[in-house]
Amino acid sequence: MDKIRIDGIKLSGELALVHLANHPRPQFALSCGCGIMASNRINMPFVSATCPDGRSRASWCVEMGEHARAKALLDGNPDLEGYVAVTPSVGLVSLFPHRSSLQLLGRALQALAGAGIPIHGLTSS
Repeated sequence: MDKIRIDGIKLSGELALVHLANHPRPQFALSCGCGIMASNRINMPFVSATCPDGRSRASWCVEMGEHARAKALLDGNPDLEGYVAVTPSVGLVSLFPHRSSLQLLGRALQALAGAGIPIHGLTSS
């Protein structure tokens, strides 16, 4: 197998993934969720949001030690009730630079899948 040159890899510490989906008012839900995190000083080291076909999907990570508090705050908001799920014990893997190499992406996904590591999200800059 040929080697692919990268300049670095960064692994996060243990995080929790917050997922907000299918809210009938997508922009409001994302703004509300981020506002709750900000006003309670809960750091979000990763944020991804999309709004295909008017249906919102947003995900962000919080430190593992903050995940119970984040979930309680989000669940305690009647506007978000039933739209929030939290997955504990996740991590972020950053490969850089990828130089638009789909080969690197493919091999990274194969390695994670081969190790039995679930992939909850994927993003590129």
